[in-house]
Amino acid sequence: MITSNQLLGLKHLSLDDTSTVAASGTALVLIQPPRGQIYKVISVDFKALDPAGSGAGTHKLMGRWTSGNDIYLFSLTSNTGSNMYIAYGEFDATTEIPSTAPEQLKILTDTIWASYDEPFELAYTNSTDVQQAQDREIDVLVLVYKECL
Repeated sequence: MITSNQLLGLKHLSLDDTSTVAASGTALVLIQPPRGQIYKVISVDFKALDPAGSGAGTHKLMGRWTSGNDIYLFSLTSNTGSNMYIAYGEFDATTEIPSTAPEQLKILTDTIWASYDEPFELAYTNSTDVQQAQDREIDVLVLVYKECL
């Protein structure tokens, strides 16, 4: 017998992060549904301004599953003086992995799944010489499915 996950609906997640990230610090945000549900990410919007007053370094956003590995699905890095964004399925940063718009769109609309036991992590790292006290804006649109066994 073949079973499929029942679609429960569409959900907007506002995951804005207002924490201050110290120089050489990292802030983590999880995309994690409640037990019994699975999220399929279909859109991500992200905005991080350059840490105010920074004179050297970079800031970075990386996305991965939290299974304990250090393999990231995507990465954006911006130098001092540059903001970083994800909007309309594309990255806008100094260095982007993957680097092409079609690959970025595929990751952001068709690759990221999360469950309670296997959430997806957005890791923002501030490798500049000052703290990042500005909010990071994060909006995620997900399809919500009932988890089946």
